[in-house]
Amino acid sequence: LWRFAADASHELKTPLSLIRLQSEKLLLQGSLSVAQQEAVQQQLESIAHLDSIIEKLLFLAKSEVGAITLNLKRQSTLALLNSVIEDAQALCDEARVEFQSGELQDCQANFDATLLRQVILNLLTNALNVTPPDGQIRISSIAADGRWRVVIEDTGPGIPAERIEDVFQPFVRVAHEGTGEGPKGTGLGLAICRSIIDLHKGTIRAENREPG
Repeated sequence: LWRFAADASHELKTPLSLIRLQSEKLLLQGSLSVAQQEAVQQQLESIAHLDSIIEKLLFLAKSEVGAITLNLKRQSTLALLNSVIEDAQALCDEARVEFQSGELQDCQANFDATLLRQVILNLLTNALNVTPPDGQIRISSIAADGRWRVVIEDTGPGIPAERIEDVFQPFVRVAHEGTGEGPKGTGLGLAICRSIIDLHKGTIRAENREPG
């Protein structure tokens, strides 16, 4: 399955790149009407969305066959979190969600900073997708017993308890508890988070608040 996903993704990248280049060329020529410019701009946005899906599929395919090489360095966990918090605050402000920074304990750990930053931002984006305006998102970090744990909490509606583990499977999108509303996105973000954490020999899990 993952070999097929990788092959299909590679085959799609070239034609999508050509479509994007032609669309950009049309915009630069300046001969389009306003309505045509808007249509081409929407086309470019759709292409960017497809490109993002392809990159995620390629990452998961490479991870599945052990083709991802981690850039492991012993470094400060607090430095990583501080680099994310500013972006998290900006994202929450835009969504009118309160961002809270809890206790952030520091320790030295071996990790790939780029990939773990991606994990934390993916989780924050996921939390934003389910947290209503005027809700809260909180991040904290605990270092104890030789382990580093990051906790991201939100005030979203939660998901059915029996489906919690499913959210880390590719393409799975679980309806919100009590609302029946489906989540946004492609269902690949949390699968990528698990993949990256697995590469670091760590664990990732989700649980509901009480209530929510």
